[in-house]
Amino acid sequence: MRVLKQDAEKEIDRLRKKGEFLNGFRIKHEGEFVLVPVRHSDEEGEFEESHSKKMRHVGSFESIGDFYVIKRRAGWEAIMDEILLKRKPRAVFIDEGVFGRERRRKLTRVAGEGEPEGIVKENGIRMKVNVEKAYFSPRLASIRSHLLENVLKYEHKLVLDMYAGVGPISLLLLKNNINTISIDVNPFAIDLLSYNLRLNRLKGNPIIADSNSIAHCISPNQVIMNNPTQDIGTSEEIVRRYGKGTVVHFFNLASKDFLIRWNFVDVLERREVHGFSPEDSLFYYLLRLI
Repeated sequence: MRVLKQDAEKEIDRLRKKGEFLNGFRIKHEGEFVLVPVRHSDEEGEFEESHSKKMRHVGSFESIGDFYVIKRRAGWEAIMDEILLKRKPRAVFIDEGVFGRERRRKLTRVAGEGEPEGIVKENGIRMKVNVEKAYFSPRLASIRSHLLENVLKYEHKLVLDMYAGVGPISLLLLKNNINTISIDVNPFAIDLLSYNLRLNRLKGNPIIADSNSIAHCISPNQVIMNNPTQDIGTSEEIVRRYGKGTVVHFFNLASKDFLIRWNFVDVLERREVHGFSPEDSLFYYLLRLI
């Protein structure tokens, strides 16, 4: 739970009395906020453990439902051994990278059994995911919540989620009564999104299509572009098509010193989401066309 520093002591006391405070983890400070570990959260991996189950390799893996995903790197075997010893997962998979227009991960199961799929809970919504057939990362839960806060600050009669995937952003917006059109080129992702709409008793507009080709046919107040590995030139061309005043939530994987300097937008916010390598990070930009 994210709370302001000045409210933290009172809020932590309230959570302890309700039994919602998650013991065994250290409270984390983030600017003017305090991140408090609570029960029923999918973000336990972002907190430092203070007991014997403390993981030395936090940040080197993703915990998704009852399985784990490790990016292939030198020493991944040690990470797997620690997960198997301290977390007892159903399965562990090695991530070989994301490929193609449909953004599918190449995964290899190295321990346990079954497929890389399950039900996850995030920001008050439930989702069925299969991280091999449709991209999903639990590491983006916090920035998705922040994105919602930004959407609500501006006109949001219609929001376009261009690369919707299984729906972690679309579902969150729809839950907050924001009219959202969801597009993805991956048919399996749209199938999962349709399932997740029913799972959360929501009504949406999922479309199987190449967003880059049809996005200009829609005139939304806000656009979400969560396709961070897309060529920056392609993204610039797409953003340029929208009208003055359109708000764009743009994700970009780039070197840590890279800045967007497009002369047709105001950069309202630039936020580092997480590191990707020693040189690169994932960034979230809040842009408005001028």
